[in-house]
Amino acid sequence: MKTSKDALAVATTSVLEPVLSLHSFSNLGARKFARINDGVMQYLDIQLSSGGNKQFAVNYSSFTLYCPRNHVVLDLGGRFPRIKGHSDGWWTAKDQDSANISMCEVTDIFENFALPWFTLTFTTKNLLAKLSERSAKLAHSNAHWLFDICCCQARLGNLKDSLYSAKKSKEIYEAWYQAMPIKIWCLEGVKMCEQIIAAIDNDTQDHLLNEWYRHSIQHLKLDKLLKSKADKTEHSKAGGPA
Repeated sequence: MKTSKDALAVATTSVLEPVLSLHSFSNLGARKFARINDGVMQYLDIQLSSGGNKQFAVNYSSFTLYCPRNHVVLDLGGRFPRIKGHSDGWWTAKDQDSANISMCEVTDIFENFALPWFTLTFTTKNLLAKLSERSAKLAHSNAHWLFDICCCQARLGNLKDSLYSAKKSKEIYEAWYQAMPIKIWCLEGVKMCEQIIAAIDNDTQDHLLNEWYRHSIQHLKLDKLLKSKADKTEHSKAGGPA
């Protein structure tokens, strides 16, 4: 296996990326990978330790693109575990040998831990089920989670449930802002809730969700990923290897 000054980059390209590619994950650059299906973005990235000790972790997440995104969110997901029962795994890449060994372990965890989890959140319907399950376990209702749930429900045509989730999310955003006015981002949350509530009332929720989807694609810079997916689909239809 080739070596370079960036042992982690070589190990990622040579060991992890080929396995991710088999499962339709694309390289977004800067040690980030993703795939999109049914409006759900499934994402993982390699996070370098801030201590400069050549250690790294791997974060993973699934989230709907029908909620307008300006950045990746890791609310539903977490970090690859290294030891069973521990959710905060860190590996070393101090040299090429250690980086290769670490990445082989990461690849194994991807296939046996992360990939089954990604399968459970591969569609909007399945993502909604997982969001609802996790949200129900929170000690206090979370406006962000409820809004994601609202968008999934609206996309699936569960408008009565979506309306309830949107109104509940709006109430929480307003309460957060009243308790701490410095959280001006809560006002944007209130605005989005009002938009989806109005859209459902006017039966224009599909148009709004498609607008929000395009917003997410643009701001997360996913156009190339979608084009690549479309090209592979066309190639497959034409009789070429998928």
